[in-house]
Amino acid sequence: MLNTITQHNISSSIEQSNVAQSDAAQSNIEQLKQLCPDLQVVDKYSSSRTTHDTLDEARAKTADKLRNNAAYVRDNASVDRPDPVYKQQGDKYAVGIKYGNRYLQKIFNGRAHLANISEQKLADLLDTLATQVEQQQYDNAIDVVRAANLNTRNKAKR
Repeated sequence: MLNTITQHNISSSIEQSNVAQSDAAQSNIEQLKQLCPDLQVVDKYSSSRTTHDTLDEARAKTADKLRNNAAYVRDNASVDRPDPVYKQQGDKYAVGIKYGNRYLQKIFNGRAHLANISEQKLADLLDTLATQVEQQQYDNAIDVVRAANLNTRNKAKR
């Protein structure tokens, strides 16, 4: 009998505590709503971007990535390590062009990468590729990646 009374008292105490916390939370929310009248209380929120890169913005980001890689190849001590677009293969390198985290496909005679590049020529090649990107020579491939990125984002929202 004593255990039943103790359990009832504990349950009652927890219930009163929950009610008090709920009242305090509601009071806090009302105070915050005075500051932000459109405030909503939600369990989860998404921080997705509402705007997507234009082709000009995508082109600029792609060229910047190539130029940052070239600067790093020339002097890796004074430049932050960029998202690499090249990979060492023995004493030579392979290079691709990336927009975001995807390589542009089928841009070099139907292939995505250039290989067998010497270390001495790597930075110059990256700069030349950046210039070609700025001259809109890879716009179709950038558009393919932009479309794939939008498609991926749209699938994630469903």
